[in-house]
Amino acid sequence: MMHVISILCVLVPAAAPQWAVYQWPVQTGGSAISSAGDADGDGRLDFALGQHGGSPFQYGRVDLRSGHDGSSLWLMTGSIPGDGFGAAVAPLGDVDGDGRDDLAVGAPSYVSAVAPAVHLLSGGTGSTL
Repeated sequence: MMHVISILCVLVPAAAPQWAVYQWPVQTGGSAISSAGDADGDGRLDFALGQHGGSPFQYGRVDLRSGHDGSSLWLMTGSIPGDGFGAAVAPLGDVDGDGRDDLAVGAPSYVSAVAPAVHLLSGGTGSTL
């Protein structure tokens, strides 16, 4: 079963307010959404959609979207099925000093010596910091 997440944005130009609606299909099991700061450096706030899958057999993912037009900037998939990667997303500011805001991604069921896990991802590329 596929669900849809919708984002309603209010754009306020000088003349009159406008409305823009973005919609994306998401996996079942839950999703998270957060500002991602300005990850692409265009001067507008971007946003991250986390989708943790909800099943021990599904990989979670995070889709970073442009605040300008809603297009995907990058998509990262978790490395362990069922770890909940994408259950939580949060902006961090520019952690690595590359001029782009970075992102924290939660994986609450991560199986390791220390669990749960938080992944730090580059806002510019999605790579692990």
